[in-house]
Amino acid sequence: MTLKPDEDYVIDFNALLGHETVRSVAYAVCYIRSGTDQHGLQIWWAVTINLKSIGTNGSFYVCPADRGPFNFVMITKVWASWAPVNGIKTNDLLCPNSYWYWIAFFSQGSDFAQTPHQRSVSEVKYPSQKIMMECDAADPKDNSQIDVVNGGTLPQAHGRDRFTTLFVDGHASITWYPITMNGTPTRHRTGVWHIDPSGPFGWGMGSLDWIDVP
Repeated sequence: MTLKPDEDYVIDFNALLGHETVRSVAYAVCYIRSGTDQHGLQIWWAVTINLKSIGTNGSFYVCPADRGPFNFVMITKVWASWAPVNGIKTNDLLCPNSYWYWIAFFSQGSDFAQTPHQRSVSEVKYPSQKIMMECDAADPKDNSQIDVVNGGTLPQAHGRDRFTTLFVDGHASITWYPITMNGTPTRHRTGVWHIDPSGPFGWGMGSLDWIDVP
């Protein structure tokens, strides 16, 4: 569809279809036709996610494959004795959540002692190879995914060694973990996540000019 100058720029996909959809995603591409150069032009976009609600827990967004949800598992098991979050209860969390927005996109630093910092897309040198978000759907009863003793995680609810990722350029892909929980290299050679050496803990730390998936 093409919007005219006097039309609303908000696109309601449910209205276009005539009904509400579940477990679906819609993509929109924006082009501007202009007879002159548009210096300093900014295009702003936003997305609304239809959240589901269960019982008294309020609204939340959880991957259907997640048996945690992941942020509850991190608070109650993996990080239960870690000083920065020790004492936080599940009721203190804004919502149950399966997704991890990479730390490098809202702060700077090479470990968990991060400094909040506004980042820009222009800092990303390789948008199609830079991971911005991951799905951490996991089975907390599987020791190959959640290591409570050592505080490690390797969510694989989407399949063995699978790391479901969203990239800066907007495309999503199955990325592969480089190693298993016990440190054994996986069998994959292409599409493997290369952990940024300037963010040794992983978790999306490090620089925005690093290529996560060569």
